[in-house]
Amino acid sequence: MERISLLTTDTTQPTKPVIIVDPKSITRNGFSVKWGASRDLDTVGGGLAPSPKPNFNIQKYILTRILLRDSTAKTTSLDRVDTVIQMDAERSKADSFTIAMRFLPPGTPFHLRLAAFDSSGYESVTDTLTVRTDSVRFAGTDSVLECPKGFIPVPRGKFQLGDNASSTLDEKPAKSVTIGSYCIEPYEHRDSTGKRFVSNVTFDQADAICKAMDPDPAFATQLCSEAEWERACEGPDSLALAHGIQSEGNNPSILQASCNQATNDSAMAMSFELRNAVCLTTEGVYDMAGNLSEWVRDPYVANAYAAQAKDTIGHEFAFTDSAGKTDTTGRNVRHGIRGGNYLKTNFPQQSLTQSLARCSNRDFVEQVRPVYRKDCMDESIQKIAVIYGPGTAGHRCIDIPDNLKSATITDLIPDPADSTYLRAFTAGALNSVPVKIQPEDTAFSKKKPISAVLTARSLAVVTFESSQGRPAIEDTLDAKEMRDTSQAGLERIFKREAGNPEWTVRKSGGAYQIKYLYAYTVFGTKPARPFYSSRVIGFRCCSLAKSRVALPDTALVAGH
Repeated sequence: MERISLLTTDTTQPTKPVIIVDPKSITRNGFSVKWGASRDLDTVGGGLAPSPKPNFNIQKYILTRILLRDSTAKTTSLDRVDTVIQMDAERSKADSFTIAMRFLPPGTPFHLRLAAFDSSGYESVTDTLTVRTDSVRFAGTDSVLECPKGFIPVPRGKFQLGDNASSTLDEKPAKSVTIGSYCIEPYEHRDSTGKRFVSNVTFDQADAICKAMDPDPAFATQLCSEAEWERACEGPDSLALAHGIQSEGNNPSILQASCNQATNDSAMAMSFELRNAVCLTTEGVYDMAGNLSEWVRDPYVANAYAAQAKDTIGHEFAFTDSAGKTDTTGRNVRHGIRGGNYLKTNFPQQSLTQSLARCSNRDFVEQVRPVYRKDCMDESIQKIAVIYGPGTAGHRCIDIPDNLKSATITDLIPDPADSTYLRAFTAGALNSVPVKIQPEDTAFSKKKPISAVLTARSLAVVTFESSQGRPAIEDTLDAKEMRDTSQAGLERIFKREAGNPEWTVRKSGGAYQIKYLYAYTVFGTKPARPFYSSRVIGFRCCSLAKSRVALPDTALVAGH
């Protein structure tokens, strides 16, 4: 008998599952989706009809959530999320299913699609629904306020400024303060295409970009202050997020995966389309913990929180030192930054790296520059540096005695019998020469020198110039790697030290102009120069909120 093979195809659709979203379940950051069980067709009463058994022959449900953006906004690969509910023995008994959609941005519409699939993979008719999460709004007397286009509201209220658990005094003491209503860019500032985050800009450039964003002066758009940045990251007092991630809970490892903190992933850090939508606050502010660190407009003031007596702060709030003052101009201004970034650190413990991404973490930009005492520096003559201890407070410099100026000094050691003398060894001489440590300095009168050396040509003074016509800036660099280096080698050094390709060192006759100085130097850190920029530092802007309606002169127009 001939064998016959038959191939059967399931051409009957499961019944359509219907989506229901309970309006009472809708919050700023989520909602619950419910649907009744689907059924495949079964033989009932001699014909085909939906089975009376829930989930009969149903293999899975796929619930798709798509974030709906404005037609001009750029989408990301994470705008679509598929939730697959695979049937098992327990689930097959259920008459209905409920899925909680959590950790969503507020005021955002989502398109929902739901379909059931039978065991043959045949798909039911798809049900669809559009639902929007609740928006963050200004409340009370501030309810008449509005933000400029592209900004979102941060309502008036209390938040926790600082962190008593921090290992640094710069965040203590923490206190609950009230800040007025304001507006903030939900993302780190992007370029005109909307595709790239802006980085590698100086503080002044970032400040100028923010101030030029909106032609309406009522919004007073500028770089966010430290307090505004921290409030937007933490959320209100009742939430107090540690890293600005609404889904972090007790698992700070989400920082690496979702917020691009200490991953070395520069592509994600720069691209809006690659960023992770999970890294957002409950009020809809993204990427406070990672991607890029961000300039803030306050000059950095150490131990500033100890000097803050106010319980209410406003848009113009700035930190001051214990004397109520802060240096806002000149070469010694330290510009503050907030938030972690994508660069890996050398910290041995992950917790130390993650600490940089806390909402309360305060930091500022520094550049490595040699530190020196002015009495040890000379353009043409070497001196003797007498070393008593580390740092600039631990050494002093004296002139080379006249009887040794024409000799070649090969070594210097402290006199073992008299701490006010050194012993100098010279080329071709058998005996050492005593050197009196003069003039007397009472700060060192009771100290014994550890060692002594001749100052070297260790300082290089150069002038950085901008291709944008900004004022030239004189800077002092370490000269050790610059001596006996080609012009191409110097170019690499200066590109690194400038940080921004807009700046270069002044040339004369095709060669870099460098003034070498004799000095005894120690490495230290100094506030970043005004031309400093970094690929890991971006920014975001904040603004006042202005009234949508005309108010009496006595009314509060802005939420500050």
